[in-house]
Amino acid sequence: MPISFAALPPYYDLVIIDIRMPRVNGLQLYNRFKAISPDIKVLLVSALDISQELVSIQSDMNLAYNILKKPVEREKFLYIVRRILTTSS
Repeated sequence: MPISFAALPPYYDLVIIDIRMPRVNGLQLYNRFKAISPDIKVLLVSALDISQELVSIQSDMNLAYNILKKPVEREKFLYIVRRILTTSS
């Protein structure tokens, strides 16, 4: 039986999600996560180069540095993850 994100205790440090997914896109999921836990840290990844569009759509969020275009090199991915984890929400 699947467990709901909302039912989990906040033991996660970072949620990494793709922009394009079946049924719910990454931005919709991002908004749901933030509604449940406003301080959650999220990294969005996409094969599409849509970071500027997302930032303009969700200007109230600091998404500019939390979007990675795939494919991403391992070192860049690790750098971004570390940066997100060490900055405040």
